[in-house]
Amino acid sequence: MSRGAEMIRTIEKYKLGYRNIISLAIPIIIGQLGGIITGIADTLMVGWHSTEELAAQ
Repeated sequence: MSRGAEMIRTIEKYKLGYRNIISLAIPIIIGQLGGIITGIADTLMVGWHSTEELAAQ
């Protein structure tokens, strides 16, 4: 049996497990991306102001 065929059999064997893990990971990935995007937006907004303006808040 070739290595490719072994890999396909392994993937088929654990397909349901992979699907479950991915379905749990997608909301976590979306949350992490949201945090990253918020951080970038904050940095862009703060970048337009000087330290004196930020200290006045």
